[in-house]
Amino acid sequence: MQKFLTFILSVTLFSGSVIAQTSSHPSGPKIFPDNTLAYLRIDDTRELKAKMAESSAGKMASDPQVAPLLAEFYKTFNETFVDIQREFGINLNELLSIPNGEMAIAVIPGKRVPSVVLLVEAGDELPALELIVASVEERIEKRGGFNEEKKVGNIKVVQWLHETREDRQFGYFVDSGCLVFCSNADVAEAYAKIWTGNGIDHKPLADNRRFTSILSRCVGLEGERPQISFYVDPFGLVKELNKNNPAALAIMPILTGFGLDGLQAVGGSAIIVPRGFDSIIHAHVLLDNPRRGVIDVIRPKTGDTVPPKWVGDDVGSYFTANWKVQPTINAVKEIYETFRGPDSFSEQILKTMEKGLGVDVQKELLDQWNDRITSVQVVVPPARMDSVRRVFGFKIKNPMTFASSTLPKMYEHILSKDNKWSTESFGGVTMYVRTPNVSKRNPDLRQPAPSMAVLGDDLVVSDSKRALEIAIEAFQNGESPLSESLEYKLVRDQIKAQLGSDDMSVVHFQRPDEAFRMFYDMAADPANREKLRESQTKRPNPFAAAILKAIESHQLPPFETFSKYLSPSGAYVTEEENGLHYTGFSMRRE
Repeated sequence: MQKFLTFILSVTLFSGSVIAQTSSHPSGPKIFPDNTLAYLRIDDTRELKAKMAESSAGKMASDPQVAPLLAEFYKTFNETFVDIQREFGINLNELLSIPNGEMAIAVIPGKRVPSVVLLVEAGDELPALELIVASVEERIEKRGGFNEEKKVGNIKVVQWLHETREDRQFGYFVDSGCLVFCSNADVAEAYAKIWTGNGIDHKPLADNRRFTSILSRCVGLEGERPQISFYVDPFGLVKELNKNNPAALAIMPILTGFGLDGLQAVGGSAIIVPRGFDSIIHAHVLLDNPRRGVIDVIRPKTGDTVPPKWVGDDVGSYFTANWKVQPTINAVKEIYETFRGPDSFSEQILKTMEKGLGVDVQKELLDQWNDRITSVQVVVPPARMDSVRRVFGFKIKNPMTFASSTLPKMYEHILSKDNKWSTESFGGVTMYVRTPNVSKRNPDLRQPAPSMAVLGDDLVVSDSKRALEIAIEAFQNGESPLSESLEYKLVRDQIKAQLGSDDMSVVHFQRPDEAFRMFYDMAADPANREKLRESQTKRPNPFAAAILKAIESHQLPPFETFSKYLSPSGAYVTEEENGLHYTGFSMRRE
């Protein structure tokens, strides 16, 4: 059963296609019960495939200069799956063609453990799916399993059982070109009755008000139907997974007392090529209203989202969030001290940090944090797998005092315990830098070099000295700030248009061509190809082998061939009456 489920899921994820064509059978939200704990559904395989072909990624894949590379990659990768054909009697191409309609999977409460229910619509490809099922059944039978068959109307329900192994028990039925699989053999018959409308009392997920509240909020800007949707009941899932664990169950009332059960549900959707965009991603966190306990204090706040001066227009991504820091810390403190006792947060957490940093963490750090954090990604040459580095900025209430007093005090204390720290001046800015260790096993692997400095109103921290220097250069020359980038302004204006105001709390901007350039440069570098070739002799990897074969068999097109399909993306978070909503989007290049 476990191998069968894993296999079906891998087909779903790898094929990138799924879901419900118009047909007579009930859809996933009508089949799954209203107490479903987790759910994933892809609406229509053929529609999704068509939309993907229209997307920027699809157009790139069909570009005459790119297509031969991908064809070679797929051919080589396909050759590594000979075991699939040997075991199941079908090749990889046939395998990936199976999803041909709706596909949905759900986790539902069970008697002892949660049950998994899977719906796969195969249509004309049903014989290939039945071939896989027959192969799995043969293996189960050889390992001591036996089956029982029951009739529900015209449907044959097959239940596979095992005298001693509950994990080898499952049931399924096939109807209308669909396979419905249940990890619990006992419930397969019940789902066949639901499927046929055979009089069983059933309240579907489609009638769950939490589910409908979330999914109704996750449609396109002009009402477009999502191709992919998901839903999770976090608190219910935790309780279900721990219902046979007395210690875990004893904690649940405490968590409820903190108001954590106010996290009602999480859900979202993906919409491919809606009007004016390449994609739109929604995620909604449904919270109690009114909120109480911890849930009431963990929330964003409206604030400045303009990129600081130290963020240049060559960054790969930019993220900034305005958050009510102190109330959130207080909520964490309350939870911690409930389990560890009064004053335990100060004694065990804050004082431990003070011993390492040499400052009063609450007064000189946390109280100085001005409710904003910024993070950027920069690419540090040469191009390697670890070239992308993060730089973080923490807005400080009194940056002059922090730079002249707090930071030097921290440095002196840390230096007394670790002599690899030093101060350097770069562009007139004092940097505090730790000399990185050298890996004897992997000398080419870039080692972390923690570095920090005060730039403007921010304490800027990175694990790369060069990344911090790039931030200082941007701050000092001010020639090409991200705030003046046309791509950033395009994304920012789109967010403003969707919000209908300038009030924002969390904003994310991404430029995918910068990240892709790193991989392109790696592929173009003969030295990197040689390292990849050497790695295959030590530890073969089918994916890496297919990439190597593709780039060695075909000339790599110019970078512009790829970059013309890569468009900037953005995201923002809003606080709403019933929770928090995330919207992410990719701009469309016409």
